[in-house]
Amino acid sequence: MAFTPQALRRALGRFATGVTIMSIRDNTGAAFGVTVNSFVSVSLEPPLILWCLRRKASIHEVFQNNDYFAVNILNGEGEELSNRYAASGRIHLDKAGFTLSRRGIALMTPMLANLECQILRRDDGGDHTIILARVLDIHGGPGKDPLIFYEGGYRQLENSMSREIA
Repeated sequence: MAFTPQALRRALGRFATGVTIMSIRDNTGAAFGVTVNSFVSVSLEPPLILWCLRRKASIHEVFQNNDYFAVNILNGEGEELSNRYAASGRIHLDKAGFTLSRRGIALMTPMLANLECQILRRDDGGDHTIILARVLDIHGGPGKDPLIFYEGGYRQLENSMSREIA
């Protein structure tokens, strides 16, 4: 049975994900962000993450030409930020909304967590580029519930009780 890209998108949308903004500086030092929910942990030793960026995204070139970026994990109050950086075009980071790490990586604030990363590989993933990166440093933010994306919309956790999994 054949399926359409729209049917696949609907089916994949039933997998709830967190929401991140990848922030990066270009060769002039300007800082940009792009909303991403195709983000996963790959390995703890070594610390590796993976995410995908649409090839047609205007920010794609910046991620092709620069190896250091941050994963900024949004809290439940981050819908407006997510929408802003999901828009088409290269979206500059609000100067009041980020700080520079000692490595010069733009870290958005406030976030649940920020991961400073270095790109190790860029691979073909159809209409996306698959980016494998090493986590260089971690910065924690306020302990709030995450922003969740499910079936094309934002969601909140029903139960804010959580426990750490060993």
